[in-house]
Amino acid sequence: MDLASDKPTCLALDDGSHFRLLYVNEEFQKEVKRAPAVFKQIVNEWNKPESEIAKRLHAFAQKVDQGEASYFDFKQTEQYLRLSAQQIARHENYQMLLINVSDITVQYLK
Repeated sequence: MDLASDKPTCLALDDGSHFRLLYVNEEFQKEVKRAPAVFKQIVNEWNKPESEIAKRLHAFAQKVDQGEASYFDFKQTEQYLRLSAQQIARHENYQMLLINVSDITVQYLK
């Protein structure tokens, strides 16, 4: 596993109710800087149980944990993003996710 990838990549720890970013590579940071307001909104909302994005992210994380899903598309403001995730470790109620993000807005606007 190469975290120094040219793909926008981060590591997140999921305990079933909260996500914590543990590592974000330079490419991920560049992708985020293209739409900092979108990313800030996601980070602010993904751990609020009542928010729609948090509900969808947790459902996605459960599917990744069960081997049923590998990517999740969503729209924030005027940008469409795709998160792809792979479980790289699991212990009790915790899972470590390797997450890639890509801007897929152009695909949706075709």
